[in-house]
Amino acid sequence: PGKVTLSLPRFTAVRDLLAPPGTETVRMQIATLSCKATSPCLVGSMHTTFADVPYTGEEQEARDIALPLTLQPGEIGLLILGLKYTVERAGNREVVAKTDWQPLDIIDAFYLPAK
Repeated sequence: PGKVTLSLPRFTAVRDLLAPPGTETVRMQIATLSCKATSPCLVGSMHTTFADVPYTGEEQEARDIALPLTLQPGEIGLLILGLKYTVERAGNREVVAKTDWQPLDIIDAFYLPAK
């Protein structure tokens, strides 16, 4: 029980992430979800946290992001990461909406055994 921490390693956005032309910022949308192992349709808690990263050639420092996910005994927790890209078009900033540029993946799952 308690908080889950996502540890991001050092990385350089333009080298390590593929993004649409004109990208200025990559927004990481980090979702956490818990549900009962015996009945996955019973959601315990759900939270979304955002972390913005400039899309540059500068190395980003490693960092930890605390996520407010509390697991109860007998629950499964999922950590899901999605990326969104901010580009400048005709002087306006907008989020790329093309589905080709909306990567999403379950990056971790864990189980707290029932007592």
